[in-house]
Amino acid sequence: AYFAEQAPWVLRKTDIERMNTVLYVTLEVLRIVAILAQPVMPNATAKLLDALGQPEGDARQFAALGTPIRPGTALPAPAPVFPKFEEPAE
Repeated sequence: AYFAEQAPWVLRKTDIERMNTVLYVTLEVLRIVAILAQPVMPNATAKLLDALGQPEGDARQFAALGTPIRPGTALPAPAPVFPKFEEPAE
């Protein structure tokens, strides 16, 4: 709800600083969720943490939950975390 309500695609035209904050908060929430979900989804969360520019090792441990992403962290080119769902043919 936060992302959709904040509408960073609209903020891009009116308030770049706020847009940057919304995107940062969204990425930080994704980072925390990825760290917490590692025990049940190790492959998917590894891809997500890669996409968030989080190095392997300590940055991916539960102890890193309180260490936020550094603003300005370079992100790699986007890549899918999950395969595209295709509706089975009838």
